[in-house]
Amino acid sequence: MGPATAVLVLPTLQWIDTPPVMNQIFNDTGAAYQPNRDQIFPHYNTTQLVTQDYSCTLYPYGFSLDAWVSQLMALFQQMVAYPYTRDSDGGPGISQEADLHFTLNKSEINELVWIPNRQVLREMSHELFKLFETQEPLTSSDLPAVPYQVFNNSLRTLLQRNGPCLGVHGHINRGNVSNLLSSDGRWIRCHTGFQLTVDGPAYTQCLRLHTNYDDSSFFSQFWIENLDKSVSDEKTVVEVYFADRATYFNDTEYFGQDIDSCLLNDTSTPCDWGRVFDSATLPPELKNCSVNISMISFQVPGAPNSRVRVFWTFFTYLSFARYTLDTSVENSLIRLVSLNDVVTLGNDTLPLVIHPDWFLAALSADINATLDGNRPIVKELTRGISAYYYNTSQEGIMSLASVEISILTQALSIVDYSYHSNSTDPNSKEAKEAEKSHHLFHTWGTIHVWAYGLSGRTSYLGVAVVLLGSMYVLASFFLGLLSGIGERSTVKILASAFKHHHQGEFEDLEEESHLARVRYQIVEDEEQRVRYIPEQRYKRADKV
Repeated sequence: MGPATAVLVLPTLQWIDTPPVMNQIFNDTGAAYQPNRDQIFPHYNTTQLVTQDYSCTLYPYGFSLDAWVSQLMALFQQMVAYPYTRDSDGGPGISQEADLHFTLNKSEINELVWIPNRQVLREMSHELFKLFETQEPLTSSDLPAVPYQVFNNSLRTLLQRNGPCLGVHGHINRGNVSNLLSSDGRWIRCHTGFQLTVDGPAYTQCLRLHTNYDDSSFFSQFWIENLDKSVSDEKTVVEVYFADRATYFNDTEYFGQDIDSCLLNDTSTPCDWGRVFDSATLPPELKNCSVNISMISFQVPGAPNSRVRVFWTFFTYLSFARYTLDTSVENSLIRLVSLNDVVTLGNDTLPLVIHPDWFLAALSADINATLDGNRPIVKELTRGISAYYYNTSQEGIMSLASVEISILTQALSIVDYSYHSNSTDPNSKEAKEAEKSHHLFHTWGTIHVWAYGLSGRTSYLGVAVVLLGSMYVLASFFLGLLSGIGERSTVKILASAFKHHHQGEFEDLEEESHLARVRYQIVEDEEQRVRYIPEQRYKRADKV
């Protein structure tokens, strides 16, 4: 049991979590509001955001979006050059916030792409600075305070915290757009060609876009410059929508909503628009796409008519995750933050309300203004739209999908959130309720140190050996007491062996191998002394 005991008394390398600091309780996400708070773009004039002058975001995020798209395009060029990579999706690429880098988390659950939050990343970057530069606890009440002294003797440190993240999934489609302004001021916008899958049936998708409805709807637009004059001299209009409700139909399926008669003859016959946009009669796959819909619609350059559009329909969800940063330069040179343990959404979770201006802010586009056609994001967007609509090249179609995910990621990553400091007892009702709903945000470190404890299979095996050995010793002791048979001392056995004089048992044995085969019986005499009797003698005694 010696080695097993040594395993338990010697320290081993272990991953240990430091006590968590509970500093933030989540209030709400700012997704439904126009981006105009200081948490979104620190050190920038928020009065420009209030007036929807989003070109001020060019330096913090516009150029980074251009770099992200250029990175993905370079990757696709490599995929085209090397045949064995053509079936790959190319990966999501990486982006940067402060001193940290991040990428996307592709989840098989709910088919969502999870996007880290830049506000969380900025706070983690601040934590990292304090960890390396000052090695003192933070004094700001707005950020979690971690006692850095516990990291001094760590071989490796993971900085971790909880925070919100947004998940998104969507569809790219092409078709014609039509608008209906009903007699009572309702605005209905419909797109043909909506498909859930490439081989699935095509539907006409209609959004209700009027503020007279109970739920909110929003609309913003801008233009992008078209540098290819051989295709079109006109600018490309980009329209961004959020609608609380959508409905679907095609030539064979109206799902009992009577929308066809409303669209054909709305002004003469009052329509029950509430019934039209009631999703109860839709099939499950379309019902999931009928609430809180976001859309970006692009006019196609050089198209046969002005109604032709390429449009992205997508849905955004809020969840919470664990952000992890390996602070070791040897293991994470670029300081890549990973998104782990995303909280699984329930089947009844509804998409978020997303204000369209978040996408204008991500593109650094002023409302009703024109984006410079020389920017990489604009070039790739224009090329991808034309390639997708005219189906001229697989590369162009892939580039459009890459541009889409880049814009969505940039927009949703800058969405801020509000919170209040948790200055109450961790066992308070507020803290427990926040913990249950994942709204209580912890900050902690996971350190790799030499420590005592049970940290792996070797330690567990050591404990098992020690326990079994102790049980064997105790069992032998009590059985000896009950049977009256004492256990011979090892020292006595060795001492008697040294005192033993041979009694002719080695006669006529010349080879060493024969000498080693001589056997003895160990007995005790009347005085409890150990004696060795050669095999020949105790065999003769047995015969007598």
